[in-house]
Amino acid sequence: MPQPPKPAYVGTDATEGHYTDHDWPLPDPQTCASFYRGYLSMNNNTGVRAALQASARERMDALLALQPRQLEHRYAEGKWSIGQVFRHMLDCEAVFRGRMLAFARDPGQEQPGMDQDRWADAAPVDRDLSILIRDTALERQATLALLDQLIALDVARRAADPGTTPLAELQGRANNSGMPLGALPAIIAGHDRHHLRVLVERYAVQMG
Repeated sequence: MPQPPKPAYVGTDATEGHYTDHDWPLPDPQTCASFYRGYLSMNNNTGVRAALQASARERMDALLALQPRQLEHRYAEGKWSIGQVFRHMLDCEAVFRGRMLAFARDPGQEQPGMDQDRWADAAPVDRDLSILIRDTALERQATLALLDQLIALDVARRAADPGTTPLAELQGRANNSGMPLGALPAIIAGHDRHHLRVLVERYAVQMG
């Protein structure tokens, strides 16, 4: 009796654009609006989960190298403090994680944007480094847990119907622009790396 073909994602590494049972390949930056392409280009890992894990280590290394007094440092008047930059990364991660879930459940529903300056003004003032470290770890745990849920769901869907569209390629809309679901976790990782570069170059933050 002939066996059904194995779906293309079976494996352990999302290399050469293949889906695996543990990760999704990094998306083509051209599938997103130009605003996001710079973030996507910051990733050089084999897949979106690998990018999230790598950027989580980099972000935590930078935090652990800080002294509490540095959280209020600004490199110029009117610029965000170091604490605000880290809190902005966490806020954006939560927003993009919400979009991941929304795209997976109801991709036809437009998702709202965010005004980063209004969010920064309304966010808590981080003076306790231990709380910021805790929140940073919890945010990435939640993002990876959701991604793992979606990858497992995708594996089951494609095993049942190898011709079905991968979840990562489902098109959704947020902030008046379209993008595939799989771009969202990659944007989170690239957004981290963008701001970590700014912290190193302009705030003289050490990377562990």
